[in-house]
Amino acid sequence: MSDKKKKKKLTIDTAPLDERGLVRDEDEEFEADLAERVRIAEENSEAEYLRAKKQAEADKQAYAEKLRREKIELMKQKQGIADTESDEDEDDEEEESEPAPKMSFKKKLENFWYHYKIQTIVAVTVTILFGYMIYDLVTKIEPDVTVVAVVDNGLSHRVDGLEAYFEHYCEDLNGDGEVYVQVVLVPMDANSTNTDAQNYATKLYSTLSNAETVMVIADTASEFSVEQVLFQDLTERYESNEYVTEKGIKLTNDRLREALNWTQMPEDMVLMLREPVRTLSSSREEMEESCETALEMLDKMLEDAQ
Repeated sequence: MSDKKKKKKLTIDTAPLDERGLVRDEDEEFEADLAERVRIAEENSEAEYLRAKKQAEADKQAYAEKLRREKIELMKQKQGIADTESDEDEDDEEEESEPAPKMSFKKKLENFWYHYKIQTIVAVTVTILFGYMIYDLVTKIEPDVTVVAVVDNGLSHRVDGLEAYFEHYCEDLNGDGEVYVQVVLVPMDANSTNTDAQNYATKLYSTLSNAETVMVIADTASEFSVEQVLFQDLTERYESNEYVTEKGIKLTNDRLREALNWTQMPEDMVLMLREPVRTLSSSREEMEESCETALEMLDKMLEDAQ
């Protein structure tokens, strides 16, 4: 063999240590450069993706806005066509329509009645009812004195005359400029077959609950209906008066007969004055005041009857 040895191929494994180190350094630089290029490529790719995504969203919004504008424009065009057609139709109708013939006043009334008959009847009825209520409220006279008559002997035909008789001895107590004595007729008879007897009884007790109602006219047949009511003994006040009894004042004087034009007036009809008591709706003091007013009226009436 020759002294000169055959030169070996230089590799990582066969290279000297110093050469190995050099190769190692070059390899690390290559790897780093490769990694940097890969990183740059990835960043470029991500940025490109974001730009593409953003551009796609912008394109989508622009397309949506375009569709919206086109839709609005289309609606405007359709509306313009509709308005034009409506105007044309109105013009055609105005041209084709002829002026309506003038109706007489009678025809107008007939036409109105034909179309609004029910409404007119209802309106007139309501107006009359309200008018009557207002008229009654405005013109109604409040009584100065109220007298209850429980007799059922024909007095019902002479109520107006009896009120006028009492008004002759009464004054304007409520200051309304009118003297008005109200006679409330509540016929009560134990032997009566009147189907309204229960209603009359309710009306009687309702009227007697008022402190202003202190005078009651009764007779033998009807005195049972007020037997629970306390009445004053007037014999002490009107001592020796022929018309005054323990039951009350006899309504048989000639002046009353003449005022009522009742020659056959019953002899047992008396006028009684209640004792002041407290009721469900009034105080005793209120009834005492009403009794004093009634006594003044009875004073005049008995004095005139002598």
